[in-house]
Amino acid sequence: MMSDVLKQDFLLLLILLIVYCIILLILFLIKVKRARAMRGVYSPSAYEQYQVTIPYIIRPPPIERLI
Repeated sequence: MMSDVLKQDFLLLLILLIVYCIILLILFLIKVKRARAMRGVYSPSAYEQYQVTIPYIIRPPPIERLI
């Protein structure tokens, strides 16, 4: 069996490893949040997705003339 000193060392090492992993996770999440804030994502509303704009109906083409 393990002695008390080895158990304490093992628990200390385990706690330090868990704390280190938590710090790395927090740093990773901060980095991801900053990256997403810089790039952004365009998400049009339902109205914008189905809105039809046809500029050639509004403005007819120029009239052809015979010379």
